[in-house]
Amino acid sequence: LPVDRESAENIEYLVREIIANAIRHAGAKQLTFAMALSKGDLMMTLKDDLSVSNAQTGSAYAAREILASRSLSQRLEMVNGKAYSVGLEDSTLLAISIPMDFTENE
Repeated sequence: LPVDRESAENIEYLVREIIANAIRHAGAKQLTFAMALSKGDLMMTLKDDLSVSNAQTGSAYAAREILASRSLSQRLEMVNGKAYSVGLEDSTLLAISIPMDFTENE
């Protein structure tokens, strides 16, 4: 995608952080990540399975844990992104939407 360097770096760190949070805080053992463009927005989704320990506390708890990071909130703010998570029966789904300001290739 033709975006400025700062936005590209912020998006890269966002992806790294949501994956790390899913593993560290939600105890995910398997992750599925997808990214697509939709109507000028970069859409990212991360779906994790619940570890046995988190299955006992529920997926809503795991979803909150993934988004609890202060640095994740700050990084989302830097790119005008929005995130939400949904606790499913046996997994957690995290979605991030980032409006893209495309730059022209020179």
